[in-house]
Amino acid sequence: SIMEPARRVKLEIDEEVCRDLVSKTVDEDSGLPLLQFALTELWVNREKDSWAADGQGRISNQVYARLGGSPSGALNYAADRVYGDLPTEKQSSAKWIFLELVQLSDTFEITSRPQELADLQKLEQDTGRVESVIDTFVEAKLLRKRADGWVETTHEALIRNWKRLRGWINEERTYAIPRLELRKKAREWQASGRADAKLLTCEELSQYSKVDRGGLRPVEKELVA
Repeated sequence: SIMEPARRVKLEIDEEVCRDLVSKTVDEDSGLPLLQFALTELWVNREKDSWAADGQGRISNQVYARLGGSPSGALNYAADRVYGDLPTEKQSSAKWIFLELVQLSDTFEITSRPQELADLQKLEQDTGRVESVIDTFVEAKLLRKRADGWVETTHEALIRNWKRLRGWINEERTYAIPRLELRKKAREWQASGRADAKLLTCEELSQYSKVDRGGLRPVEKELVA
């Protein structure tokens, strides 16, 4: 199912790569979208210098290994590439956007949590930057903008396999209880129109001042400022 379409467009693919792609996606719940994503990344990164006069290049074992040696590895490679190309201020926005798009259950299981674009924009003063970051990841097929105005991760596999995101999530786990409490209070403050009555008490300020601010959303930083 992979080799024949490749032959038709005169693209060479090492058979070992094909076998591995299929074996690592066949039992995945979202295996087909993940396979399609990996094939797209492999196509973009194919060995173009091996083009024949009428060919389209080659997807070799070396290319596959460079992209992580698996469909999930290609997903991690792509996410890191897109993130790494962002300027520093947009990388900061990307971090909290992705953390908004996942959730920790009471048992600390990580799942996708779609969010309305308008709600995400409210969490940072520069709403244009928020949408620009989201659009960058949408273009890379790592996020999806739904017709109803919601944003979500394109692949559950991204949550499981993007090492950078897993690192951010693990940071969240370390400070899970106070951060989750602070996030709830920040949402209540935002929803109230930033009413004085929803500001933190002195005791709460003292408690939440110990939370690492590097992982806080902009609205949370404002609340504890």
